[in-house]
Amino acid sequence: MRSIQEAGGILRGEITDYESFVVERQPKSKALTALAVFVGKDDELVSGKIYPVRILPSGSFVVRDESGESVICDKTDFLIAKFQPKAEKLLRELVSA
Repeated sequence: MRSIQEAGGILRGEITDYESFVVERQPKSKALTALAVFVGKDDELVSGKIYPVRILPSGSFVVRDESGESVICDKTDFLIAKFQPKAEKLLRELVSA
């Protein structure tokens, strides 16, 4: 309880003699993303459709299903597709629309 009261005093400017510290966070690593063709069986995803996927550290994929919900899928349900940079940019625009 004392620490809560002290914090209130610091916030109100009543206590000015206190120690402070700074916690530095590691920047979040940019998530790996790819375009992948769904080859599994699922009621919420379309077989043969190209989806933008986010690759988790575990190797699983996060994808938005047809209703717009994010779902985690096994990587064996997808084939990663490689395209020329211009084609990939165009496809990403199309599948994100």
